[in-house]
Amino acid sequence: MDVNLTDEDPQTLTVERTLTGVNPGPDSALILTDAKEVTPGGIILPVKVQDQINTGTVVRIGQGGHDFAGHHIPPVAEIGDRILFGHLTKCFKLDIDMGEGRKTYHLIDQDEILCVLEYEDSDAPIAPIIDTGSGV
Repeated sequence: MDVNLTDEDPQTLTVERTLTGVNPGPDSALILTDAKEVTPGGIILPVKVQDQINTGTVVRIGQGGHDFAGHHIPPVAEIGDRILFGHLTKCFKLDIDMGEGRKTYHLIDQDEILCVLEYEDSDAPIAPIIDTGSGV
């Protein structure tokens, strides 16, 4: 935690805290997307393209939601699962340092998780799916 006294008003004490973790609500998930700012070939990707990457890893997940009758709906994914999710238009971006350096995470509704991805070889590279809007 950083504590700063401002020169403008010596009576004002500013406290800045670093966010080090997030516990999602019951029907939310914290994910680390596969979006990269630079491709392995060195091409810098614009933010618009980065936001179209819709695969990632579940870092934290809530306990699930409830249907209209009040019955519990368990989460569809677990921590560590690779997922495919809807567009990031209904999410919150959070810059967090959870012991591995500062990274950008996305907090999404569990309803946005479309499926859990399963692979034969867990070390196989994953090609992100990008909607180019071409309709092809």
